[in-house]
Formats: sequence, structure tokens, C-alpha cells
Amino acid sequence: MKPPKTSAGQPGLAEGVSVGRQQSRIWLTSYNLFGRRVESLLPHFGKIRKDLHRADIKVSLQAYVSFIFFITVLAPLIAFPTSFVVYYVFTGNLVSALFIGGVIALWAAAVAFLVAYIYPAYVASSKSGKIDNYLPYATSYMSILASAGTPPDRIFKSLASTDLIPVVSDYARNIVRDVSVLGNDLLTAVRKNAESAPSSMMKSVWGGMVATINSGGDIRSFLVEESKELMRYKRTTIRRFLDSLGLLAESYISLLVAFPLILVVMLAIMSSMGGTIGGISVVWIMILVTYVLIPVCASVIVLLIDAMSPK
Repeated sequence: MKPPKTSAGQPGLAEGVSVGRQQSRIWLTSYNLFGRRVESLLPHFGKIRKDLHRADIKVSLQAYVSFIFFITVLAPLIAFPTSFVVYYVFTGNLVSALFIGGVIALWAAAVAFLVAYIYPAYVASSKSGKIDNYLPYATSYMSILASAGTPPDRIFKSLASTDLIPVVSDYARNIVRDVSVLGNDLLTAVRKNAESAPSSMMKSVWGGMVATINSGGDIRSFLVEESKELMRYKRTTIRRFLDSLGLLAESYISLLVAFPLILVVMLAIMSSMGGTIGGISVVWIMILVTYVLIPVCASVIVLLIDAMSPK
């Protein structure tokens, strides 16, 4: 299937513009509803300001805090009627359905607030992990160019022009933009982008480059040594991941193989004896365990392995 094209022949541009407009409408709606109300609360969300900057989420603190309260109010408004109807259909108990619906609505509000609050920190942490994964290759690439006698500005231009080293090349493009468009000198641009990066490893390497150039040191020797050190660190990270993978495999067998079998056997025995659990039929609980709980737990473990694995 070919990607959709705009009238200018650029694939996917219309979809990107559409998504951007939808996101802008969400920020605008949140700000219009809660912008003035949250203004006095902004000093309590100072951590989010730093996380937004580190994650490169281009939205003001007031707009994002407004979004937090917007999603916190919206989540229970959706969760309460949904959980009420589902529970009432299964049990036919109106009082219990109202109680369960209220509990789930409060839980949904708390989860929505927590997720929205930690999302910028999560994005910054994820971006930091990606930078740390690709930085050894980027540093090796830069050391090869430096060994060939390429000046620092040409090194960053070459790094910015390649798509083989994602994330790191984005910061190199920012450096090239700051130098060629904003008129900053190279060292100022490198220092500025290194400080804004969420990765302490990138701050160390690029900050060391700036210090080496300022002191008149040998940039080639610096990059060669840094690339060797980063490769050693990456090998150590991979070994640690392989060790933790064995623990995750044991957890997977215990939680998603042995425990579901024991639980299904227990529920089958209880079903033969009759009765309910919390007003819900044992058969329905078995269905929820089989088709909801086990797939969700398996998905969580898969996502955990993906997050832990060095790219």
C-alpha cells in the first residue's frame, strides 16, 4: 500500500497536519476550561516544567496542567456510566452497580491524574534511554570523521544528515540550525543542546567535547576514548539485561502458566458447588481471567521486556 500523498506530492503530510490540529484542539479546549482556574496551582507543578523541557514537549506549563485536570474530570465521566451498565447487566443489583460504578470512577480519576502527571517524565526517560542506546554508535561515527581530519562543524553536519543514528542526529540537526540560522557559535550550540538533552551520558560526552575544543586538546583522541568507553558500557548493559531476562522468564512461568491453571481449577470447583463472588458468577470470572487478565498480564511483561532491552 502506498502512503497517502498531498497535492504537493509529500506522503503522509496531510495526516501529520491533521494530528497536529487535533492535538492543538485538545490543548486549547483544556486551557479554555481550566486555564484560569489552575493559574494559582502552577508553583506546585514545577517538576512538570522541567520534564516538559527535557521531553521536548512543546506546550506551556499552564496548558499542560489544564490538560491534567481536564483528563482527570473526563475519565470518571466515562468510567462511571460504563462500569455501572456493565455491572448491572451482569448482576441486576442496582445498589451494588452504583457502588462499583462510583469506586471505578474514583479509581479512573486517580489513574488519569497520575498518568498525565508522570507522562512528561516518562517521555523524557524514554528519550534518554534511546539516546544512551545510540550514543556509542554516534560517538564512534564522530571519532572516525575526526580521525580523518574533519573539523567539528563538519562532523555535526555529517551526523545531522544521516538517518542511521536516530534521536542523536536530531540534536545534531538542532546544533546545525542554531549555528546556520540563529547565528550561534558552534560551542555555544553544542553546550545548549547538551544541557537540554535528558541523557546525562550525552551531556558528559558533548560537554567534554566543548571543554576539549576550548582547551585546545585533541578532539580525535577524546572521541576515540569516549567511543571505546561507551561500547564497554553497552556490552555491560547487554549482559545485565540477559541476567534479568532469566528472572522475567521465571516470573512469566509462575504468573501466567502455573497461577492461571491453579486459579481455573479452583474456580471450576467453586462453580460446581454454586454461588457467586462479589455478586458475579464464577463462570464469568473464569471468562474474565482467561480472556482479560491473562492477556493483559502477558502484554505487560512483553512491554516490560521491550522497555528493558537495549536497542
